[in-house]
Amino acid sequence: MSNKSIESMFYQKENEKIRCLLCPHKCILTEGEFGRCKLRKVEESTGELKLHSPYQSRVAAICLDPIEKKPLYHFHPGSQVLSVGMIGCNLACPFCQNWEISHSRDQDKGRKITPQDLTNILKEYSESEPDNILGLAFTYSEPTSWYEYVFEASKLSSEEGFKNVIVSNGFINKTPLKNLMPYIHGANIDVKGFRESTYKHVGGQLQPVMDTVELLLESKHVELTYLVIPEVNDHKDELNDFINWVSELNPDIPVHFSRYFPQYKYERNATPVSTLRWIYEKAKEKLTYVYLGNVGEQESQTTWCPKCKKPIIERVGFGVITNLVERNQCKFCNHKIAGEF
Repeated sequence: MSNKSIESMFYQKENEKIRCLLCPHKCILTEGEFGRCKLRKVEESTGELKLHSPYQSRVAAICLDPIEKKPLYHFHPGSQVLSVGMIGCNLACPFCQNWEISHSRDQDKGRKITPQDLTNILKEYSESEPDNILGLAFTYSEPTSWYEYVFEASKLSSEEGFKNVIVSNGFINKTPLKNLMPYIHGANIDVKGFRESTYKHVGGQLQPVMDTVELLLESKHVELTYLVIPEVNDHKDELNDFINWVSELNPDIPVHFSRYFPQYKYERNATPVSTLRWIYEKAKEKLTYVYLGNVGEQESQTTWCPKCKKPIIERVGFGVITNLVERNQCKFCNHKIAGEF
C-alpha cells in the first residue's frame, strides 16, 4: 500500500469527469475535487484522471477494546479487538458522537500504520493472550469511507485466522460490500432513524442502509444500534416502524438503543431515560434481544434466555461478569442463543 495516495477500487470515467461508485452518493467529480466524504479526490496519474484516496496512510485512533464496546453483545463475548479508525465519513450527522475523528480533515492526524502492521500487532497480542484476542474492529469514524485500507487489513488478518468486525453507518453500495464480506465476520450497523426525512437530515438515504443490513444478514453476524435523539428520530411511529422492520427480518437480531448526549453541533438535552425505558419495553414485545446503551442499567445490558428467562450473560459497563452460554446454548435449558459464542 502506498505511503501517499491510494487509487480507489470503485469508480468509473464519464467523459472528462469521474464518478465514485463506493457509496450511494455516487459523486461526480472533476480534477482536484473531493467527494462528499472529503477523502476521495480526482487526480491526474500517468496522463489520465483517476480517483484516489490521499489520506489512507494514517491511523487516527487505535486501541485494544472489549468487543462489547462496539457494541457487539452476541459475538464472542468477553473477547478483545484491536480497534482502528481513520478520519472521514460519508454522512454529515450534526450530532456526531465521534466528530473529532470522523469530521477531521487533518491528513497528518494520527500515525502511519500499515494493514500488515495491524496483523503483526494482533499476533503479538495473541502470543500473550491467545484465548482473548479476536481480531480487528474498524470503527470510530466511517470505515467504508477508507475502504481500501479496510479491505487489505481485513484480508491479511483473516488469512492469519483472526475475525474482523465493522462498525458502520451501512451507507455503501452493494458491489463494494459484497467484495469486502469474505473478510468481515461481524457488523454493528448504526441506523440513524427510520424515515427518509431523518436520513436527509444527516445527508444520506434510508433504503441503502436497509439493503446493507439485509445483505449482511445472509451470511454474517449483525447487530444494530439506534441512537435515540430527541425531536429527531424518537417519534413513536418511526420507532415502531423500525422495530417492526427488524422483527420481520429476524426477531433474534440484537438491537442496541443508545442514549444521546450533546455533541458536535447539537446542544439539546440528553435523551430522557424514561424514553429509553419505554423503547426497551416496547421493543421487547417483538424483538428477542434488546439492550440500552449509555444508560448504565444492568438489567438492560443483560442477555436473558428467551425460554427460561434467566440471566445468561451479565455485563457491567463493557465488561462481562457472567457468561452462561455454552456452544450457543443456554446453560440452564439448552435453548439456542443467537450469535457466535
